Amino acid sequence: MEAAIGEVKSELARLDLSGLEPALLVETRHSLETRLEAVAQRNLEALQSIGDDLRSLHWSRDEDGHFIGMGAMNESIQEELLSSRERAEADLELTQLGMAINVVNHEFESSIKTVRNNLRRLKSWVDINQELLPLYNGLRHAFDHIDGYLSLFTPLQRRLYRTEIEFSGGDIAKFLHDLFDPRLTRHSIDLKATDAFLRFTIMSYPSSFYPVFVNLIDNAIFWVKDRPLPRHIQLDSRDGAILISDSGPGIPDRDRDPVFELGFTRKPSGRGLGLYISRESLRKVGYNLSLAPRIESGGAVFLITPIRGDEEAGQSE
Repeated sequence: MEAAIGEVKSELARLDLSGLEPALLVETRHSLETRLEAVAQRNLEALQSIGDDLRSLHWSRDEDGHFIGMGAMNESIQEELLSSRERAEADLELTQLGMAINVVNHEFESSIKTVRNNLRRLKSWVDINQELLPLYNGLRHAFDHIDGYLSLFTPLQRRLYRTEIEFSGGDIAKFLHDLFDPRLTRHSIDLKATDAFLRFTIMSYPSSFYPVFVNLIDNAIFWVKDRPLPRHIQLDSRDGAILISDSGPGIPDRDRDPVFELGFTRKPSGRGLGLYISRESLRKVGYNLSLAPRIESGGAVFLITPIRGDEEAGQSE
């Protein structure tokens, strides 16, 4: 604007106003005024646009009271966007894996029914020819073993539990023993459940809770198996909370917060999905998965607790 005014002043200084006709003088004045008005209007529009941008800014302060600049805010938004993309990719991968397992399980059930029917038919031949008995017993034993593993899929399938049901710690303990006993025996690990754990009950979805216990026990076995004897994993319940502890090396202080983050793992060839997914699954049904303070023995202690109203509000913020 100052440059435009300077140019108009220079032009006026060069003009010989005494020799201009009144009509031409008015026209010249109008032309110069129009030029100044056009420049002024463009600057006003620019200032109004800048003002609107400034008013739309969200001025935040950090913990020390300093203003957070837009650069820092943009970096934070970009980091959140990248994190959301990673979670979306992980969710898509898990969805595809779940669909594949569901298809395999369906086909497996059909094959099991066929084998079961054929074993019944074979039994009638065995009754007539006892020489086939050892062969039949071997097949029957192997089939019962496979059929038992098939039954473990039942509480993990969400489609079988459209509504909440009541299940107990005893149900969970039996499921875990059925699933992990061969590994527990191989590594001389004692999976113990206290009376309090066996007695407690939950009204919720087994498909949300059982996979969490499977992940926690699987991790515990990995970290406990190379520790000195005795080795143990314990399931307990106190004051409405579920505790899963072990005699492993425990979780270092530096890892206690990031251990639940997507992609974080200290396990060789691990993917860092288990604890993140477990926590998110429980939160959707009103429970939280967290780490209890370190114990003297040094092992890890995980807590499953109901989420109170104030905690839900804090998480939503």
